[in-house]
Amino acid sequence: MPALAILAGAALTGCGGSPVPTTQTVAGQGYRFQAPVGWRLRPGTRTVAAWNGRVDVVEVTHYPLERAYRPARARAADRELEGDVERLAVNLRGRIVHRSSVVIAGADTTMYRVVFGQATTLEIAFFLRGGDEYELSCQRRSSDSDGPCSQLFASFVPD
Repeated sequence: MPALAILAGAALTGCGGSPVPTTQTVAGQGYRFQAPVGWRLRPGTRTVAAWNGRVDVVEVTHYPLERAYRPARARAADRELEGDVERLAVNLRGRIVHRSSVVIAGADTTMYRVVFGQATTLEIAFFLRGGDEYELSCQRRSSDSDGPCSQLFASFVPD
């Protein structure tokens, strides 16, 4: 083992033990994700959320699909979901300012960033599998870090 690795390990164990956790696990029916520690939890049947203050929210909403999702229909599903996000942006009196590819639970999907109101950002993505759709959303002040949003998308795991 390299000396630097041994020295780093010794330094960590000599500083009072285990590191303080920065995340908490949030679980819904059939899924889980990580949210910042200290955020309040709002359990629910369809939607589970963690929130902090009046603006900051990470949540997952589960919807059963009428027909099972098949990857061969990914383009059609993407077009439908993008239309849903565009209507959401209009309803919020905002606009989609960014689209990017993200990997959620091993699947490529699109994340949409919508800005609305008093400099509020909503990041939203969808995970589809079998007969289930999971809508992952994160709302924050536009000037704040997107850390909780990135954490939501990276940590989401369907059971």
